[in-house]
Amino acid sequence: MTTFEYKLIPAPRQRAGQGVLADDGASFAPTVQRQINLVTSAGWEFVGREAMPVEKRAWLVLRRTVDEDFLVFRRPVTGAATRPVQPPKVRPRRVRRAAALPVNVTPFVRGAEQPSPR
Repeated sequence: MTTFEYKLIPAPRQRAGQGVLADDGASFAPTVQRQINLVTSAGWEFVGREAMPVEKRAWLVLRRTVDEDFLVFRRPVTGAATRPVQPPKVRPRRVRRAAALPVNVTPFVRGAEQPSPR
């Protein structure tokens, strides 16, 4: 069975070399194409585009959720990383007993009658 590792990069929003937002697909396509070709030349396979909700700040304390576009790439994992990862073994932590109270100290219990001083 082949396992894959995935890489997500933010999709470009502006045309390369231009300081303005893209207004039509014909002028914006070369920027996206250049980005995809750059990553695929490093051995990654383009899978597609995903829109994921991202929480951003609107003002000082207000938050809003917007959809961000990501380009998804994958490549097969080779070598030692193909073995299934074993979950870490968690051992229960030993809890120490509370130190004994000194003889002259009595524990306070709410609602209980206070001992009378002698």
